[in-house]
Amino acid sequence: MGGDAAPEDPFLSLFHGLLKGMLTEELHRKTAARLPRDRTWYRILPQAEGGPTCEPLPGEVVAAEFAGLVEELAALTGLRRGTGWTFVGERGGEWLVKVFNPQQCGSGCGDYTPPVWRVYSTLEPSPAALAAITPPPPDPSRFEAFAARARRLLGR
Repeated sequence: MGGDAAPEDPFLSLFHGLLKGMLTEELHRKTAARLPRDRTWYRILPQAEGGPTCEPLPGEVVAAEFAGLVEELAALTGLRRGTGWTFVGERGGEWLVKVFNPQQCGSGCGDYTPPVWRVYSTLEPSPAALAAITPPPPDPSRFEAFAARARRLLGR
């Protein structure tokens, strides 16, 4: 077959790669201590109004924000537990952190994948990569279908 395949985007490769969940506060603290502070990171907000944003930040700022995530996420859930919403990957010295908003995550089985709320990366994403991680707009028909099933189930 002819032609060279397009090179894989390093940011997307890490974004879609195997990440480790920060399921305990101890693991979160240990990971926070390992984050590189001597380089530029990028804070990406995929759900920002008007499209995703990407802001370069010093490593010290990202380390401080990461350290505060457990408390921030616990406050969002109204629970004491703020772990389990953050996933970290490191490959070849490059880092990526995905954070999910617990208020956007379901509490049961379904076909809904919650959108990523915030991303920190040592790799600057290309415009194409930013577009690729932007969540699609909500589909009202999915909610209507769920609501109809719930009404039937509850007899209303």
